[in-house]
Amino acid sequence: MYNVIPSKVGQVQEFAQLTSNFADAIENWNGVDVAVNARLRNGITVEGGTSTGRRLQDNCAVRAVLPETYPWASIILTQTTRGTTTAGLVSPYCRIVEPFKTSIRGLATYVVPKVDIQLSGTWRSDPGIDLRADYVVTNAVAAPSLGRNLSSGNVTVNLIPPATFYSDRRNNLDFRVAKIFRHGRTRTQVGIDIYNVTNSDSVTTFNQNYVPNGAWLTPTGIQPARYVKLNTQIDF
Repeated sequence: MYNVIPSKVGQVQEFAQLTSNFADAIENWNGVDVAVNARLRNGITVEGGTSTGRRLQDNCAVRAVLPETYPWASIILTQTTRGTTTAGLVSPYCRIVEPFKTSIRGLATYVVPKVDIQLSGTWRSDPGIDLRADYVVTNAVAAPSLGRNLSSGNVTVNLIPPATFYSDRRNNLDFRVAKIFRHGRTRTQVGIDIYNVTNSDSVTTFNQNYVPNGAWLTPTGIQPARYVKLNTQIDF
């Protein structure tokens, strides 16, 4: 990690250049997407797909040449000396290789013959979110190894290497039952939608600020509880 010496704080001499003048920054995604859309006999329709892949970001070569462009608390990868940025790396983690992650989604509908009742359901399963431990480094913590006070205030450091610690998968199932009424060219559906059928309580957001013996990873948001909605749709 780097900290600008106090006498240089605020001094800027901008000169924008291409990253390639210094070294190569690498970002790619490797994976497979599969999608299915089928209309089967007896009024059954099935749609779905899966996506499996991982992302790689490597800016170590640029960081080695231009360490001053990587502040401790940065959540942005600076690709040139100043100004040009892309979503990216948290210093000091200049290389991030995610594990392969898989998302699955599916939808199926079926109209019961003669009685004109439509049954449908959707299911989705997504990987958990990348978790952090954002720790505020004060002068008292930094000074013994730095040999002086920090140049300007405190800094925040993620104690966990990115793409190494994830929350649990998030699964969701929705279901719908609707009665179809036909009158001439008018088609009316009266239905019941049930969201989050399994009443899953997957955590969607966490407190990712780390304080020893504090509230780190306390849930701050969960998936909405199961609920039912009545609806009517008229097509004419």
